[in-house]
Formats: sequence, structure tokens, C-alpha cells
Amino acid sequence: MFKNIPNTDFETLVARSKIVLIPLKSDVGASGQMLCLSAMQHKKPIIFTDISTINYYFENCISGISYPLGDGEALVNELGKLIDDADLQNTLGKNAYNNYINHFTSAHRDAKLFEIFSLSLSH
Repeated sequence: MFKNIPNTDFETLVARSKIVLIPLKSDVGASGQMLCLSAMQHKKPIIFTDISTINYYFENCISGISYPLGDGEALVNELGKLIDDADLQNTLGKNAYNNYINHFTSAHRDAKLFEIFSLSLSH
């Protein structure tokens, strides 16, 4: 288990992973977002806890696979389906990356902020 590691080490671990799990214990607010974005950038297939702060980043079964909060059996079942299916891994990874590019880059964020700012000035 790793705790408080430098960002470069974190990114290396994500880049070398085959599948990324985001198994949160509870709906604790701002947890898991950095891992979501990093995994998406690295085109990794992702299994995530179905809570609003995480599921916001995904289209279920298209760019990631969700499982209910606290349901370890469902997590194991989803992992079992994904671990032996290289095509599904590749598809999810590519879709996650495309979702990142289309919605979560800093350029996209800046464009949205500019749009919001421009609208507020025009009213």
C-alpha cells in the first residue's frame, strides 16, 4: 500500500497498471477525482464506486464500470468480467481517454469558465 507518494510515483503506478479500481468505502466528498483523471489520461479501464463525486466522470459501461457503494461482491464480479476481456479493457480505456479529452482537460475547463464569465457580463 502506498500513502502520500510524490505525484511522479503516483503517475508511474497508474501508467503501469492494467486496470484501475476506485473502491471508496463511503461517500466522503472529494475523493478519487485525481485517480479518475489520471486513469482516463492513461487510457486505463476503470471500475468505480457509483457515487456522485465519481460517477460524474464516466458513462457507465462505456468509459468505466460502476458498482454500488459498499458492495464488495459486485466489485469482485465486475473485476472478474473485466480481467479476462482484453477487448473490453481496450474499449473502456479508449472511451475513458476520449471522455477526458472531450470534457476534462484544462483547455476544456478554461473554455467553460470563459463561456460562463462571458454570459455573466452580457446580463
